Amino acid sequence: MPTATRHRQRLGDLLTELLTGLPGVYPPERPENVEHSYWSFPLRVVEEELGATPDEFGQAVNAEGIPLAGAWIGQPLYMFDALAKRVAFGTSDHPFDIGREAPVEYHEGLCPTAELGMKQLRTLTINERFTEEDIRDCATAIRKVAEAFAARR
Repeated sequence: MPTATRHRQRLGDLLTELLTGLPGVYPPERPENVEHSYWSFPLRVVEEELGATPDEFGQAVNAEGIPLAGAWIGQPLYMFDALAKRVAFGTSDHPFDIGREAPVEYHEGLCPTAELGMKQLRTLTINERFTEEDIRDCATAIRKVAEAFAARR
């Protein structure tokens, strides 16, 4: 594993450790013997447990100087026009009708768990230039915001 990836993995694992146990904010879990480059660091924000929407949480973390963004693509792939409106190949209806009795339909609600997950997802970028101190600063800000929201419940 290249040095940069190992460093990112150590930082991501440290951030997971520092954020585990927060009310309504869930860092990723990395099973033993599974590698993760932490190209982005996902956080699942559960409004009912935190007392704030994912957007409110993200805005508050951003106000602490930590750039927390939404989901990397914002919605499941099947909700993009190419699939939802079946415009992958102009007006041909290909590949939606090939070898099927009925064309494939893509619509909101098709995968409610995936859709909910995308709405709850907030991401933090970690890169190989981050230090352990940077990660601790990120964790301090995220923890501060999460605990403040949870205390208001």
